[in-house]
Amino acid sequence: MDLAQKPGRIGNGALGPLIFLLFLWGQFFLALMPTWLAFPSYNYAWVALPLWCFLVFQRWTEIKVPWNFQSGGRGGFMLAFAVLLLILPLFIIRPLEQVDQFWRLPIWLHAALVFSVTGLILVRGFGLKASKGLLQLSALALVLVPMPSVLEGAIAGNLTRIVTERVADLLPLTGYPIDQLGNAMLVKGAVLDVAEGCSGLRSFQASLMLGLFLGEFYRLPLVRRVILLGMALLLAMVGNGSRIYYLTTIAYRDGMEAEARVHGTAGALVVTFIYGGIGLLAWWFSIWKVGVRRKAGQRRVSA
Repeated sequence: MDLAQKPGRIGNGALGPLIFLLFLWGQFFLALMPTWLAFPSYNYAWVALPLWCFLVFQRWTEIKVPWNFQSGGRGGFMLAFAVLLLILPLFIIRPLEQVDQFWRLPIWLHAALVFSVTGLILVRGFGLKASKGLLQLSALALVLVPMPSVLEGAIAGNLTRIVTERVADLLPLTGYPIDQLGNAMLVKGAVLDVAEGCSGLRSFQASLMLGLFLGEFYRLPLVRRVILLGMALLLAMVGNGSRIYYLTTIAYRDGMEAEARVHGTAGALVVTFIYGGIGLLAWWFSIWKVGVRRKAGQRRVSA
């Protein structure tokens, strides 16, 4: 194989831009880590980050053109000037990120600048067509960025309300005369609160991440990726609703102390159900894709 055709080969003048991109993304992830540590709903990012790095490496090795930068020239000067303009605001944004972990605006500004610089350098080094996959993965890194506080609160509140209402409707139909009290269940005079973990916020975000990553890993067509995401979020809702139903019935039959004993076990089972279900769905969609192509090829041969 010609060296120029080796996948992901570092071409002329490209080592500097590559090191710069690694440093830029490293700083970005360091800026996100305090939020991952402070908020349990973002703990999934510690698993998502190495998965994302693996997918980036996979895409990189599949590129058939070298990562090449011609030194000098007007194009190189314009690229350097554009990158400089984009990274200058980071000297203001980075200190702002330390002010308040609940203030998500600096983080999203940081993300926008990192994605913009990455896009410019990738297109300049590989060309638009060859860098398309890496550009998509750059956007996929948004699942590692904490949602704006207003959006996060709205999703958490609505998930809690929807899940609690559906379970409260089901309980009397199955022989458990339990009333709903806001975002809690009234069990024989005791209040069983639907905590954030039961509301589905953590599962919602982690399921979104897993659905997106598995769609990329199996290279599913866009339509199947959208279906997989919808099924992943549905599994998160069903799983957390089942957990609330189970814990509420345990509290009704055996008391609140019994519910506290099985709370952790129920959570582990629900997580296994949700993530295992998403993995099986993604695998099935990938097999389905292969089967459809194989049948189409057989029809062409027979014709």
